[in-house]
Amino acid sequence: MGHGALDALLLMVQFRPLSRSILLGAVYFVIAVAAGWLFSLSFPIAMIVLLLMSAWHFGEIYRSRVILRVAAGGASVMTPALLQYDELRTLMQSITIQEIPWLLNVWAGLAWAWLMVVVVLVLSAFRTERYPVGSGQNFEVSTSRVLLEIATVVCLNLVLSPVFQFALYFGFYHCVSHIARVQRAAIRHPGFPKEQAAWAWVASMVIVLILMAATWQWLLRTEFQTIQWSAQMVQWLVVVLAAVTVPHLFLVAYSHRWLDR
Repeated sequence: MGHGALDALLLMVQFRPLSRSILLGAVYFVIAVAAGWLFSLSFPIAMIVLLLMSAWHFGEIYRSRVILRVAAGGASVMTPALLQYDELRTLMQSITIQEIPWLLNVWAGLAWAWLMVVVVLVLSAFRTERYPVGSGQNFEVSTSRVLLEIATVVCLNLVLSPVFQFALYFGFYHCVSHIARVQRAAIRHPGFPKEQAAWAWVASMVIVLILMAATWQWLLRTEFQTIQWSAQMVQWLVVVLAAVTVPHLFLVAYSHRWLDR
């Protein structure tokens, strides 16, 4: 929640005056709605696109080196298809009601392709040359960090369910690091006082809380307890996540110079 709410802060900082920020915020919302409509036409397509966007976005801090970005970003979403295939198949069957075999096969194929990238990264770690990477890091330091991230995700997958593993990765690593990154950049920005940054974040979180509360109240008034309805809600959750990821991914990518200044 806090991770996504900071997009309002990015809009306020990147685009001045405030009227322009509000206008682009409306564009942000329209893009999310349009993407949601497209993804709602096919849950499997929404799932695959969400996997690909996650694998690309989670490794955003390594954007100067594609191999590092893909290896780090794909760990949390690709490892379950390699280590917990049967459990993932059971989970997908419960979500989709009827089995969609090709969806899991595509997921597994993407996971094997990601594994090949990791193998190439491991082999390249034995090289002695140094390559500049963002934030003043060299290739060896970044490679060690990425391999540590992957090893941590692998360990989580060995002891936790795919959903729990992803929840820990997303909630306690990706979200926390993104929040810290945005807040650090906002404090360093000479024309954007830290008090204003804090209030912008709080206001954004309040808006998200209101939307979540309204959605939850609507769910309580429906047949949320039925198995079929629960499965449909999970599908809609995937669609919503994919939809909001589209503008979020582009906004964070656009803001990378300001974030790493």
